[in-house]
Amino acid sequence: EAANWYDGARCTKYEVDKAGQYQYAENDFVLMRYADVLWMKEEAILRGGQGTSGINSADFQKMLKRAFAYESDPKAAYEAAYTTALTLDNILDERGREFAWEMVRRRDLIRYNQYSQGTWLWKKKVEKYRDWFPIPRKMLETSGGLWTQNEGYITDK
Repeated sequence: EAANWYDGARCTKYEVDKAGQYQYAENDFVLMRYADVLWMKEEAILRGGQGTSGINSADFQKMLKRAFAYESDPKAAYEAAYTTALTLDNILDERGREFAWEMVRRRDLIRYNQYSQGTWLWKKKVEKYRDWFPIPRKMLETSGGLWTQNEGYITDK
């Protein structure tokens, strides 16, 4: 029997057109979520920024309730999971779960200086220059010499 278009494993974080009504994905694409703002605020405060932590705020508790929905007491589950005060490592871990499949993990790992360490990928180190993408050849050729290739990438033609 031929495989159905909808067969197989997939991330269904956002609504899927189960009826096959649309030829193309008609779903909106999330650019930023309020949960991201809440986590960024906590990270900024831990990195020395000023402000009041929102961990006990109603919005943060709503997010934790969703994250720990399998528990009867989400706040207690969160506190059990993170027995110490909130740390940058805790935030990175939670961001990894909260924003799975949302294309932010690479940037998070770079910001936490863990991307090139390879701790996220089979314990294999990645060259530090890979924190940056190469500048496209067309940009280099048309910039009149104003742009140079990021270190580590081949510059010859």
